[in-house]
Amino acid sequence: KRAEAFVSCMLTTAKPVCFCEVCKSQYVHLMQAYTNITERKGDNSLGCRTLLLQSDRIQAVDRTHLFVKTLWIDSSCKECYKRGGNLSDEAVTFYEYLNNTKECFALFLTDVSDLDNTTGISVFNWLWGASSDSGHGDNSGTMVVANQTACTACADIYNNLKTYYNFLVNKGSVCADLVDHMNITRSEWGAIFHCRDYEFNEEESVVIGAMVLLIFVSFYGLNYLHYFLSAQSNAEGVLEEYEHQESKACAADFFFN
Repeated sequence: KRAEAFVSCMLTTAKPVCFCEVCKSQYVHLMQAYTNITERKGDNSLGCRTLLLQSDRIQAVDRTHLFVKTLWIDSSCKECYKRGGNLSDEAVTFYEYLNNTKECFALFLTDVSDLDNTTGISVFNWLWGASSDSGHGDNSGTMVVANQTACTACADIYNNLKTYYNFLVNKGSVCADLVDHMNITRSEWGAIFHCRDYEFNEEESVVIGAMVLLIFVSFYGLNYLHYFLSAQSNAEGVLEEYEHQESKACAADFFFN
C-alpha cells in the first residue's frame, strides 16, 4: 500500500515534475515500512522477512524498494529539503523567483477561450499541465495568447530567476522539481512569448569594444601613414626633379659661356 501510494502520487505529479515536494510523505512512509520489515525484532521476525523478501524469485518488495529509492536519489529530491523535512532555503528562494516570473507572464496572457484557435492553450498546457498539486505550476486551462511585450517587461524578473537557478547548478545537484520548473519556464519564455535570452557579459563587451577601437585606430593610422609616405615620396620626387632641372641649367650655362 505504501508503494502504491507513492507510485500513484509520482505519476500524478509527473508534469510538471513536483513529486519531490508533493510525494515526500509517501516516500518517507514507504522507506519506514521497508525498514520495519528488515529490522523487525521478535520470534517471528526472521520468518516474516524471509516470507516477504526471499520467498519468491521475483523479490517484488526488494525490487520496488530499490526502484523508489533509486528514483528519489537520481532526482536529487533530498536537495529540496533541509534537516527536519522543511523545504530548503534554496528551494524557497527559487520558488519566490519562479512565482514572481509567472505573475509577470500572466499579465501578458490574454483569455481567448471563445476563439476556435487552440494553438496557444495546447502549447501552454503541454508545458505546465492542466493542474499541479504543488501550486507552483497551477493553470486553469484557460486558452491564452501571448503578448510579446513580456520580452521587455519581464526580462529582469526572468533573468533573476535564471541567474539564481544557474547559481544553484554551479553549487551542486539541483532537485528535479526545480530543474523541470526552470526548463518549463524557459520553454514558456521561448515557445509562448517568442523571447530570446540575452546575457550581458561585461568582459566580452570590453574585449569587443577594445577590438573595435583597435581596428578604428589601425585603419586611420595606416591611412595616415600611407598619406604621409606618399606625400614624402612626392616631395622627394619634386626635389629630385628640381635638382635635375638645376643641374641641366648649370650644364647649359657652362657650355654656352
